[in-house]
Amino acid sequence: MKLTVISTLLIIATLASGCNEITFDKDSNKIISFADPNFKERITPYFDSNGDGFVSVYEAENGRKVPYGTAERVVMDCDNSDGAHTALFGIDEVRFFKNVHVLRFGGNNLSGTLDLKRLKSLVEIDFTDNAGIEKIILNSSVKNTGAMVINIEPGTEIEYYTDPENN
Repeated sequence: MKLTVISTLLIIATLASGCNEITFDKDSNKIISFADPNFKERITPYFDSNGDGFVSVYEAENGRKVPYGTAERVVMDCDNSDGAHTALFGIDEVRFFKNVHVLRFGGNNLSGTLDLKRLKSLVEIDFTDNAGIEKIILNSSVKNTGAMVINIEPGTEIEYYTDPENN
């Protein structure tokens, strides 16, 4: 209800100022629904910029940078190597975090194929101690940087996806 009232006031104010067209980006206000509630719990404090307890697509795409190594990076640190947290079993929603630089998911219960091809800003991934991961799909643009750090279990296949629109 609050959003509707604010949106209505914004429309009225905009029309009163002489502007006759308003465009909203519907996707940036969508709330991400997480299959693994532990994944949502682990990342919400770092990506929920408006403090509503949810992570929207907009917030996922615009995570705040923190000092990491010698640079400022958007970091998703869900490392559980010390067993201090409930292990994660699914991170499919990571695809919404298109501008993340670092993924740290060591010591979880991840398995199968991890599709990270939409994450074109990656410079480091760590999926050690996740023996069930068979394949990780990365965007070929991260391979071309020459500075990509990949920490995975032996035998995990890396596949590089070439985006046909960016060739």
